[in-house]
Amino acid sequence: MGVRFLALDRLRALAVVSMVQGHTFSALMKPDALPATVMQWHALVHGLTAPAFLFGAGLAFGLATYPRYELHRRGGPVLYQRLRRYAWLVLLGYALQLPGASLLAALRMRGDELTPVLRVGPLHLIALCLMVCQLTALGIESPRAHAVLAFVLGALVSASSPYVYAASAGQLAGPLLGPWLDASSGSLFPIFPWASFAFFGVATGGLLAHRPRELPRSALWISLGLLLTGSAYILFLSGIRLSDPRWFWHASPLNTAFRIGLVLCLLGVLHRFAGAPTLVIASVEARGARPLDSLEHTACRPRESWTGLLARHSLLAFVVHLLLLYGTPLTPSLNHHFGLSLDAPQACAVFAAVMLATLLAIRGWASLVQERRLEPDWVRAVLTVLGVLVLTR
Repeated sequence: MGVRFLALDRLRALAVVSMVQGHTFSALMKPDALPATVMQWHALVHGLTAPAFLFGAGLAFGLATYPRYELHRRGGPVLYQRLRRYAWLVLLGYALQLPGASLLAALRMRGDELTPVLRVGPLHLIALCLMVCQLTALGIESPRAHAVLAFVLGALVSASSPYVYAASAGQLAGPLLGPWLDASSGSLFPIFPWASFAFFGVATGGLLAHRPRELPRSALWISLGLLLTGSAYILFLSGIRLSDPRWFWHASPLNTAFRIGLVLCLLGVLHRFAGAPTLVIASVEARGARPLDSLEHTACRPRESWTGLLARHSLLAFVVHLLLLYGTPLTPSLNHHFGLSLDAPQACAVFAAVMLATLLAIRGWASLVQERRLEPDWVRAVLTVLGVLVLTR
């Protein structure tokens, strides 16, 4: 059996919409297109996208894993399927960063030219965090103990982040490992502190899956979120930073607590208005997961609504909207033609078009692969051949 928290569907779908909007505005809109106050609020809202995305990935992992914990501790198809999916996520993350989407071009690069290719993005980080959670489950018999471990890992990552940045660990670790540790190489989602959001999500999934019939009320989510956010903000106003001021926005545990609190508040609001039932208990299909199906193994299929599709196909939405914005060898780049040149209404119109195209791509994929039951092995083979042709052109 597996569980699905319907408010999580809405959180992940909202994170996808915010991600597409933020990337579209950042890439195409003129820097002075909006008043400074509006841009500050936009930065605050857009700054919650990644925490919600990472926390949601961890929460979905927990809800999928803990109700069937023994199954995921055994070696077999389920384990190998997950590990293969995480490995593909890492490869896909690097492929999206190749110059001109060409592997051959990347192989000809040397020194600092490789820095943008080796940076760590959300796909790399989610794959690493979920792989760590999956592998540690092999040696921990109790799902409750595993959830506690996930919480401890999140706390350790957050608490040690200021020291990692102060020690310039990323620069000392070299070009391959360094981008995983901090943002000195330009990595958007290094382990410190971003992995803490995913680990805290896994721990929260353990709490929900342990007693699914006694789901906390929305007021508890909101109260906990307000406590974290308010406490972090009061400490900030009191002059307490818990990190070097230079790294506050990157590494301070206060910043992490503030954003996790806001995510919990949002989850509580979505839980309040998600409708009944808010937690679904359902059988998990034994068949293999399809490529590009989700950022993590989901416990059961969401309802075939746009919200459910966005939540279940968040990986596909991530890839599609980036290809639309930055182009492919076969399609034009919106960023190339309109980068930082649009006013606010024009940027909104392009966002609507990109979002619509992304939704249509997701609907088409779901129709082909889920509803018509195309053979996953054939789909995987076709995607592999197309990928090889693009990367080696």
